[in-house]
Amino acid sequence: MEMMRKKLSFDEGMYIEPERMSGGLALWWKNEMVVKVLIGNKNVIDTIIMVPKVIVVLRVMWIYGVPRFEERKGVWEYIKRNVRGSKDPLICVGDFNDVLYENENEGFNGQKFTWFGIREGVLIKERLDRILVNLEWMEEFPNIQVTNLLAVGSDHSPIVMETKHKDRKGERKFKVEAIWVIMKGCEKVVKKGWEKRFERTNVDQVVEKLEYCKKLLIDWSKKVVPNNKKLIAELMQKIRERQNCVDSVQGYEEVKEMKNQIRQAWERDEVFWYQKAKVNWLNMGIRTQDFFINQPSKEEEEIKF
Repeated sequence: MEMMRKKLSFDEGMYIEPERMSGGLALWWKNEMVVKVLIGNKNVIDTIIMVPKVIVVLRVMWIYGVPRFEERKGVWEYIKRNVRGSKDPLICVGDFNDVLYENENEGFNGQKFTWFGIREGVLIKERLDRILVNLEWMEEFPNIQVTNLLAVGSDHSPIVMETKHKDRKGERKFKVEAIWVIMKGCEKVVKKGWEKRFERTNVDQVVEKLEYCKKLLIDWSKKVVPNNKKLIAELMQKIRERQNCVDSVQGYEEVKEMKNQIRQAWERDEVFWYQKAKVNWLNMGIRTQDFFINQPSKEEEEIKF
């Protein structure tokens, strides 16, 4: 778990060890957040979080509701005791292992059901994972958005909550990927683009050459560079279309096979970029992964769980 935490660039973490082969919780966070753990057990990690640019203290409860009703009842009792009378923004998030009410369709985007499984040969779909907030949280973060992602790496859907949701659609800017430089044929493509003559002034001719090189590189990369991203997106769309409406064991198995194909694509993508990056680190003496991976810019006053 520590290797995974470091790989995903989280600075700190805490763990609740599993009991035999089941259970276990992990909580990771960045250094810009100050996290104080009030209680940690197999069902609840209760925390106080201080975030830059947010004046108030945030109370966050990370929940795992066990399948047994008796123990799950104790989790709900703990939540009720601590929510009552709280004046701080408070959120409860996780796998509650409980259905609040039938036809629970409001308050989120994405997948309707967050858990899929087979019980005694019957397909079962339920919404067990959710985010609950109090009024103070809504007042502090009025533009929150909750999204249930596809259940691919697990039989549960990941949940993402953005406190300051923005529609980030926009034209994608062209950039030369560092990996292209060490791939066979790239230099020839650039040379071809740069040698083309245009009837322009010197400055305008440079602009035309750059645009032509851009076009050639894009066409070349589509043919040469493995497009696992496109394959994954297509499979994700197919799962999105099938996961909510699947109504048979056969349909469940078809979705399961598509998940396996996505995992294989992820593995190919990871191995490809790791191998290429490692070659360039050795040849060029570069020791920072930031040279290869474009990190997303931080949105001011935004928290993402």
